[in-house]
Amino acid sequence: MAGLEHHHQNRIFRIGVIGPESTGKSKLTEALALHYHTCWVQEYARVYLEKNGPRYTQEDLERITSGQLMAEQKAFAMANQLMICDTTVLVIKIWSLHSYGSIGPKLEEALNQYSFDFHLLTNTDIPWEHDPLREHPHLRDFFMSWYRKEALLCKAPYVEIKGEDFKGRLEQSIEAIDTYLLSQDKLAN
Repeated sequence: MAGLEHHHQNRIFRIGVIGPESTGKSKLTEALALHYHTCWVQEYARVYLEKNGPRYTQEDLERITSGQLMAEQKAFAMANQLMICDTTVLVIKIWSLHSYGSIGPKLEEALNQYSFDFHLLTNTDIPWEHDPLREHPHLRDFFMSWYRKEALLCKAPYVEIKGEDFKGRLEQSIEAIDTYLLSQDKLAN
């Protein structure tokens, strides 16, 4: 929490937790929000698919993009210096490109305005957990490589979070966020 004590009070930092399916993003995001006493943004795709069923079209991905952005806006208004998101539109980009070979106009616009400050990239080195909304247990390494490439292309820095132990992953994440925040303090001074 040291990083939160130093940086500018009026700045909200956007932290995106990204990575392939079943890599612990949701659990990690919620724990980080609790640690930093701030809000977190639930993955809107899960909410949408639980309500509408697991089959989806590219138009559904456009609706999911809109829902994700609305959830982020609400959380941003309530955030305590950090807004932590369980997935971002970067995840929807990879999903859409893999499923359809293209991205829709809403998603493209969202990607053009992408404004996350920092990413945590969750590695596939934890066991796969079955979930009816998850699709690709056999493509974990493929997607991990893709996420690494996308993370490098982003303007925002990232740290890869590894290890089978959740407590270790949480500690890595906190250290990465605190280090990032301290680096921003140094840039501001």
